[in-house]
Amino acid sequence: MNNNKWPRHSREHSHSMRHYPEPASQPRRSRSARRHSADSEQRLLLRLLTARFGTLPAPLEARVRGAEPSQLELWTHRMLQVERLEQVFVDA
Repeated sequence: MNNNKWPRHSREHSHSMRHYPEPASQPRRSRSARRHSADSEQRLLLRLLTARFGTLPAPLEARVRGAEPSQLELWTHRMLQVERLEQVFVDA
């Protein structure tokens, strides 16, 4: 006689057990986390541009602050290759 309260696991029971999806290896980041990341990228690019080219004109600073991450990445790479600040922001 089995005094155990829990049923024994068997193949017959395994097919009826509920299966839950595996957790995603990288969960989606929240909107605030993405915004924080973009803000960090903007601040970094502004610091790098200022260190390389001096004080930035207000319109260019505003453009950086309103840019998407993909645009910030492009500008960051471009600033390493150009000689003048205006060349960073030339639309290709």
